[in-house]
Amino acid sequence: KPEKFGSKINTIYHEAYPSFAPSGDLYFFRDLENENQGCEIFVSIYQNGEFLSPENLGSAVNSAKHEADPFISANELYLLFCVRDKADGFGNNDLYVSFKKSDGSWSKSVNMGSTFNTDAEEITPYVTADGKYIFFSSNRTGHYDIYWVDAKIIEELKPKELKQKR
Repeated sequence: KPEKFGSKINTIYHEAYPSFAPSGDLYFFRDLENENQGCEIFVSIYQNGEFLSPENLGSAVNSAKHEADPFISANELYLLFCVRDKADGFGNNDLYVSFKKSDGSWSKSVNMGSTFNTDAEEITPYVTADGKYIFFSSNRTGHYDIYWVDAKIIEELKPKELKQKR
């Protein structure tokens, strides 16, 4: 029988789309419509066998818009998610990426571009366990279908200052 997470994770708000890192950390979105904030992405650190109080990922990831459907990479170095109606978007919901900096903060989110995004709705990004492919859903044909693309694009979208020097 499914068990509900405790009150640290589940609140009076709508919590959804869990994504776990190998460390056990839980990334998810919380709908704060009651606070006139829309949906925002949070992380609950897994420490000593329990989940700590969730932390909002801050303004580099979250905006005044609706951020949802987070996917954390296996190494926790990037986060994919969708954002509704952002000014630099192509349509209703677009896919974005943010990269973790060496200090643990997140880089300003980057629209993943026309390889992914259309004037329709792109949602629910997911990267395969081997890190080779990105899957997502889009309603560009009038109903939701599943699409995939080579995950190499993630490295191309990484800000120059975060790329490793050779």
